Amino acid sequence: MNVLHMLQYVTLAGSALAVSLNVAVTITNVMLTESVQKGLHVTGDGDLATVQTGTTVSNNTLTDGDDKTCASVKTFTVSWEIAYYVSWLRVVFDKPDSLENPQVSFVKENGESIPCNRMEVVKFSLKVTEILCRSNVLVKEVLIDFKSDKMVCSVHINGGRNVALKQSTWQSSTFIAEGVSFDSSRAVDGNTSRQFYTHKSCSHTLFNEPGVWEVTFSQPLFLNRFVIHNREDKRARIKGFKLTCSSPFNREEFSYTDGNPDNNVTIYTITTRPPAFHISSVTISTSDTLTLCEVETYSDHFCRPKAYGPECSIPCSCNDRTEKCFPTTGGCLSGCPVGYEGYGCSEACSDSHYGAGCAETCSRRCLNQQCNNIDGSCLGCSAGYQGVFCEYACENTYYGMNCTHRCSTNCISQQCSNVNGTCDSCIIGKQGGFCDEDCSATTYGNHCSEPCSTNCSDQLCDNVNGRCFSCNVGKIGLLCDQGNVFILTIKFQQSAVNE
Repeated sequence: MNVLHMLQYVTLAGSALAVSLNVAVTITNVMLTESVQKGLHVTGDGDLATVQTGTTVSNNTLTDGDDKTCASVKTFTVSWEIAYYVSWLRVVFDKPDSLENPQVSFVKENGESIPCNRMEVVKFSLKVTEILCRSNVLVKEVLIDFKSDKMVCSVHINGGRNVALKQSTWQSSTFIAEGVSFDSSRAVDGNTSRQFYTHKSCSHTLFNEPGVWEVTFSQPLFLNRFVIHNREDKRARIKGFKLTCSSPFNREEFSYTDGNPDNNVTIYTITTRPPAFHISSVTISTSDTLTLCEVETYSDHFCRPKAYGPECSIPCSCNDRTEKCFPTTGGCLSGCPVGYEGYGCSEACSDSHYGAGCAETCSRRCLNQQCNNIDGSCLGCSAGYQGVFCEYACENTYYGMNCTHRCSTNCISQQCSNVNGTCDSCIIGKQGGFCDEDCSATTYGNHCSEPCSTNCSDQLCDNVNGRCFSCNVGKIGLLCDQGNVFILTIKFQQSAVNE
């Protein structure tokens, strides 16, 4: 359930900010750590809470990317040095929980505080709640008031989806070296490594001629942010580039020309003011060789009713079939159909749960506590139980998996534990959990609790009735509890003859 990732800038060497009437640009120089040098693979979502460039959070535990580290908080705040568009938020709890009526507010660039517009709260899964806001403004701070102390593990703030990822691309020419074609698709492969020859994940045009690169979307979108990853070496090649957004009719809807005097820029972040609408393609051009290690274009896109996903091609699956779901995740205000949760309500209940909202817990008698995600019927029973919901113990004299094993005949009335077959009690002369052991040589009877008579030779007797196998001298009888009268009589008769 570690959901969103964004570019993670590790050591900041310097930054600058340029603002015009319709565009904000952040240029960042980054000293690469070993993990980034190896190539950082990102998903199609941008988590603004984890952007390490100019980001301040009130509790770092909630943005460490680990849903297993949690903290008790009542409020959470994240702020940035530059402004972003925020579309929706996700809160991950340490146990099944939900936000009934959270308060979410934003701080705009001018310091004005505004509420989350037309807020919608959806229980995404047992431990995850999503909050959708329709405040289409640039903000520099987000505040979440949980209204009471909550054990929260992660907070994600979505700044749109990278809609350029794996999309159709083109470039004016292609550089080939060491048998590798540095074609246009390498700039949208999801790998942000800037080590050109190490990871070979950058696009590259031919030398000594203008370079042009373009990404085309499957349908028109509105874009609010662009992130361009320059190669680590030869950074100056991209200086003075032009970024252009075009409509399906090749009309220029937005453009930005780099005017940065620094030749050492590694990452450009360009934010449109307002978002560029109805964009079908984005073009980046230079007067000479063009190298792009990754191009990300972010969109908080809208979908037609009852559809969601990167291309709005996935139908919503809400409990209320007439409802419009969240365009990015398919979340539903009415909840998911019984037995489902997660993205587009496409995931069966997990963690031994079932039913509406996945709020019911599978019976502990179900094998491994696994049950049908809709009605809770067990997928198998634990040892000793049977029935659709494993609600019945095995019938008398049976035990174990599927109740197929017979209790030992050494159990009294052949009664044993329905789970493991241990006897309730043993017949006379037997002992042990399964009554499969005779009494010790010197004991007998019920529970082997009676000692053999000391008149038995070596105190040995039958384990059932205690009869001695032989008697000590001078004793007779089954239990060797009678004196030897015959010997005494003979001695008396011999004494009478002598007289």
